[in-house]
Amino acid sequence: MSDGYEGPDRFVETTTQGFFSRLGGALMAPVVGLVCVVGSVVLLSWNEGRAVDAATALAAGAGSVVSVPAAAPDPANDGKLVHVLGNATVGEPLRDPALGVAWNGLLRLHRTVEMYQWQQRETTRSEKQLGGSEKTETVYEYEKVWSEQPIDSNRFRLAEGHRNPSMPLRSLTVDSRDARIGGHAVTPAVLGHLSAYQPLTPGTASSDPAYRTADGGLYRGPDPMNPKIGDVRVRFEGVVAQPISVVAAQSRNGLLPYTAANGYTIALIQVGERPAAAMFADAQQAESVITWILRLVGWVVMAIGVMLFFQPFVVLASVLPFLEPLANAGATLLGFVLATPVTLVTIAVAWVAHRPLLAAGLGVAAVLALVGGLLMRRRGGGAAATATRAG
Repeated sequence: MSDGYEGPDRFVETTTQGFFSRLGGALMAPVVGLVCVVGSVVLLSWNEGRAVDAATALAAGAGSVVSVPAAAPDPANDGKLVHVLGNATVGEPLRDPALGVAWNGLLRLHRTVEMYQWQQRETTRSEKQLGGSEKTETVYEYEKVWSEQPIDSNRFRLAEGHRNPSMPLRSLTVDSRDARIGGHAVTPAVLGHLSAYQPLTPGTASSDPAYRTADGGLYRGPDPMNPKIGDVRVRFEGVVAQPISVVAAQSRNGLLPYTAANGYTIALIQVGERPAAAMFADAQQAESVITWILRLVGWVVMAIGVMLFFQPFVVLASVLPFLEPLANAGATLLGFVLATPVTLVTIAVAWVAHRPLLAAGLGVAAVLALVGGLLMRRRGGGAAATATRAG
């Protein structure tokens, strides 16, 4: 291994890995691949169960929801799934607990905190050598960025001169505790599903003197136009009180998430006055999108797992450098080709497990269709034979 220092914010590291060292590492790849395949099967099976639960609960909810007036809750509806719409109101101002700034008429308040930090950018270039060894050049470059997440500079290859301080404040969301639609209290557990944010400008100074107003938010540091490592900027956005629609469980404590018979939770809330049917349709569409995204993720993880099974053969092919790209391409192709039927079978088995009655019905229909086809073929053959004899 050789290191090269090319300036205060750039570091180059060159390593060479021998053939047997690479092969030893590649022999562990099938173990990781097996973990990926098992994880994919678990994810796909769980996702199908989740999708069935969501579809069942939402269909049942759409058929049983009760639309109620906002003015005064009827105790007879306690525990039921209700649909309420009307103007949302709040009492107390919503206040940032750390900075003290507050706004009237907010259902939700979100604080975004970013700190100016060092970030390590890593670029790797590998070159295969005759005999199966591999030479790798890794370039570490350091740049200053605004980041909402703390960046651990202790993990930097060149930590000296690139130390990040700890973040004094983190992003946070605060929900109103006294939001209402008419006589119905809207609990934070339901408000938490509302995301119609709009930017806010602090109307008052921060209670922390280290922060001052700047560029529509708050800033901690000497000069917002010339940020230094460790400077902090804060932006605010909120959901103002306005007409909203809610589908949730009615209780004496307000509108709460509704738990369906299968354990699925229903807590629908949207801006504007929306009918219950439209809200359930939107929820079903959102669940469908999530289901297909997770199916895609499971398929990709399955393909990666299968590809890792072939990694030892790829390394063996690298004895002649020109063969390794071909072996890699073949492993990738095989990974996705083999992952496709395994993924489909996993989804099908999961459907059988989670919807046995539907699966049984489809099985009976398939058998009946097969028997019907055979009978029609036999009758057709018999009729043809009779016509032949008659002729």
